[in-house]
Amino acid sequence: MLSGWLLAYVAYDCFHYAMHHGGSGSVYIQRMRAKHMHHHYCQPNRGFGISSNTLDRLFRTMGEVGHGGVDASTAVFVTK
Repeated sequence: MLSGWLLAYVAYDCFHYAMHHGGSGSVYIQRMRAKHMHHHYCQPNRGFGISSNTLDRLFRTMGEVGHGGVDASTAVFVTK
């Protein structure tokens, strides 16, 4: 059981790292990156899913990507 949790966390962390530092990727990855950057820098209380919108739709936590001037291609360089 512990090994399953550990594997899931490592997979999550790798995907999260890729959202911040990965290449351009497919259209899906670009959209998810834009949503993720919007979550970090514009609406931290929205858009929690980094690989899927399913739970954000279910819990009504979808963010409004495109509002606030966040661009996925430049947001990876923003630091807090």
